[in-house]
Amino acid sequence: MTRSARTPLAAIAAITVLAATAIPACGSSCSGGALPGLRVTVADGPGGPAVCGATVTAQDGSYDETLIQGTAASGACVYVGAYERPGTYTIEAVDGARMVTVQNVRVANGACNVTSTAVTATLPAP
Repeated sequence: MTRSARTPLAAIAAITVLAATAIPACGSSCSGGALPGLRVTVADGPGGPAVCGATVTAQDGSYDETLIQGTAASGACVYVGAYERPGTYTIEAVDGARMVTVQNVRVANGACNVTSTAVTATLPAP
C-alpha cells in the first residue's frame, strides 16, 4: 500500500478521536438545550401574587436584556432570560408607576449549562 493510500485512513482515525473527545459520553445528564440563567417572579407587594404584564430587564455591565414573560408550572407569571449567559446582574421590574431593583444576582456556569437563578422582585405596595 502506498503512503497516499494510507493517509485518508490516518486522517479518519484522527477525526474520530477528536470527535469522540468533544462529545459527552453516552448516559451524560446534559440536555443539549439552552437554559435561562434568570427566572424572575415579580410580586405585587410583600406576600402578594405574581404580576403579569410587567417589564423586567436584566443588566450585566454593557449587556442589557428585556426578559420574556412565560408561565411557571404553578401557573404564575415568570420572566426568563440570560439564556446560557453567566454573569452578575441587576434586575429591574416595572409595573405602571411602581419599580423595584434587585442587585448582585449571580448566574453561574454548571457542568453542562448555566445554573438558573430564581429571583423574586417585590414591588412596593400600591
